[in-house]
Amino acid sequence: MEIRTFFTINELKDFSEPAESLVIFDIFGASTMITSALQNGALRAVPIGNPEEGIKLRQILGKDNVILCGKYHGAPLKEFDLNSSPALLGVSKPKDRLFAFLSPELTEAIEVSSQTPDIFLACFNNINAVAMNILGRDLINIVCLGKGETMSLEDAVCAGMLIDLLLKDIPHERGLNDNSVTSRYLYNRHENDIFGFLKESNRGQELIAVNRRADLEYIALINSSNVIPQLAPDRTHFTVAGTLQL
Repeated sequence: MEIRTFFTINELKDFSEPAESLVIFDIFGASTMITSALQNGALRAVPIGNPEEGIKLRQILGKDNVILCGKYHGAPLKEFDLNSSPALLGVSKPKDRLFAFLSPELTEAIEVSSQTPDIFLACFNNINAVAMNILGRDLINIVCLGKGETMSLEDAVCAGMLIDLLLKDIPHERGLNDNSVTSRYLYNRHENDIFGFLKESNRGQELIAVNRRADLEYIALINSSNVIPQLAPDRTHFTVAGTLQL
């Protein structure tokens, strides 16, 4: 098994060889929110690159059929139903509705991985389910979305947990690139207190400062879901792995 981890999308862009699978981490954003939306019964989850795409979807499909979620340049949007709050997602009643999540980084990662057949989203909530799904695959790429050239340490720790699960019965680290080794080390350093680690991070402190501790607790839940978001064959939306449809 070969595992290549990329700490930013730009690193992934610079590496042209496609893998059998790509696992995307964005625990404070897309991967946790989309996992939660599908867990709560959303029909499908559509990543969108700008607010206009979401507004157009709602105009076409009808307001009652679409939930718009996310921020733009860090600010909430008055046309959207929800910020990136997994704890409040159930209240918005996503069951049997389309869930559109604003993430230019996710749409870009999908675009630059056009030759990778299987793309999954992973977070602490579904980490074991994702590991079981991809176990035994020969070549796996992992990308931590981050922001431009800025690495997300929290995503790297979660990626390290996935690597640790995949290699738990393997005594060596052959097949890992340097970033994969680093991610695993970071996870091993923080594995006994994931919530505490997230709480002390910059993003965690931002959530605490605006009374969103419940979101932080939700993000830190380990193996609370068996839902694995997988990109559909038409590459426009995510559904639950095993139930893919156009």
